[in-house]
This record gives sequence, structure tokens and C-alpha cells, in this order.
Amino acid sequence: MTGSAGNDLREALVQGIPKEGSKLSKFWIGFWTILLFWGILAIGIDLAMLGPTLQELANQLDLSLALAGSLFTWRATGYLVGSVWCGDLMHRFKNAGILFAIPMAICAIGVFFLPQVTSYPIACVIFLFQGIPMGMFDTGGNVVMLALWRGSDYQNGFVHAFHFFFGIGAMVAPLVVRVVLSEGLYPMIAWEYTGE
Repeated sequence: MTGSAGNDLREALVQGIPKEGSKLSKFWIGFWTILLFWGILAIGIDLAMLGPTLQELANQLDLSLALAGSLFTWRATGYLVGSVWCGDLMHRFKNAGILFAIPMAICAIGVFFLPQVTSYPIACVIFLFQGIPMGMFDTGGNVVMLALWRGSDYQNGFVHAFHFFFGIGAMVAPLVVRVVLSEGLYPMIAWEYTGE
């Protein structure tokens, strides 16, 4: 993202903030950076949660493991749609906070209710609509991170940290499932514990 488009995005993110370089401006850039780290950590957890709980989800939906594995495809399809759609949405709407918050809230609601779902078609819809905000946040989060730190010597470091937090989230998910299992709880409860 170059030229005025990058400047417009950065200004929209830190809307109402005094000139660049001021203490308040740095505060809001740091605040946005922390929110992006938190969001991508949640996406990492959410993406990695399906693997360790797939057998239980197959049992809950009364499906073969092979058919339950198609839920990965539904979520990946949503992820692809969200990734592509995000570019258009970021040009139309300048408020990235709303652009990310509403879909992520929908995603979190789906994650929370997944342990109660017993219908395969409903599970497919949940995973499809779970993938859309994930793809939006992943793509848009990278763009926003680049816009926030453009011109800084630390830009590459913050973009790498963004991806590092995704990896931390993906590492945490199986550990949460393990703790739930060690406590003798129903494995699908792990979805509620991590519900973004």
C-alpha cells in the first residue's frame, strides 16, 4: 500500500489523534498494535482448536471422522472469501475497528455455541461464517500493521510479531484441550473456554 491510500488508512486508524510523533499518536499506534496481536492470537487458537476436538465433534454430530473433516474445508472456504472480501471492505469503510470487531464478535458467538450443535449443516454454516472474519482479520490485520508502522525501523519486527502471536495461539489450543481432558471434562468445552 503506497502513496495516499496508505496515509488515508493510517489517518483513519488514528482518527482524531494529533500530529504524528506526538505522545498521544504513539499511544494509539501501540493500542492498535496490541489489539491486532490479541485478535490474531485468538484466530490462531480458533484455527488450531478443530484438530484436537475433531473426533468429539464427529461423535457429537453423529458423523464419520472423514465427513467431519470436511468442516476444515468449510472454514477454509470462509477464510478465502473473507481474505478477498476484506480488501474491498477496507477501501469502502475507513474505520477498521468496526470492520474487524463486528465479524470477530460473530465468530466468537459461533465458537461459543459450537459445543451445543448437533446438526451437520448448522456446523458447516458456523465454520463457514467463522472462516470469513478470520480471513478478514488476517488479511486486514497485516495491512493495518503495515500502515501503522510504515516508515518505522521496527515495521518488519511488528509484522513478524503479528505472525508470531498467531503461532502462539495455534500452540495454545491443543494445550487447552489437554487441560480440559485431564480434568475429565467434555472436550468440546474447550471451545467455550477459548471462545476468542
